[in-house]
Amino acid sequence: MSKALQGPLLPAQQQLVLVELAADPALVHQLGLTPQQLPALVENTPVLAYEVLLRLMASPDSEEYFQVGLA
Repeated sequence: MSKALQGPLLPAQQQLVLVELAADPALVHQLGLTPQQLPALVENTPVLAYEVLLRLMASPDSEEYFQVGLA
């Protein structure tokens, strides 16, 4: 995840993360992504950001992530 926050991932790297997220839905909570980091993820790897947000929607903290996106 730290690479995705610093710059775009290669397609193979992005696919690997997406496969891991699909295999373990709880993984999204272990990534350490903070609401403040979300804009960088959206800018660098929008497909990954979308998948992470989908999985975070069920989280009680999901509102924080969406508020940052609207700011």
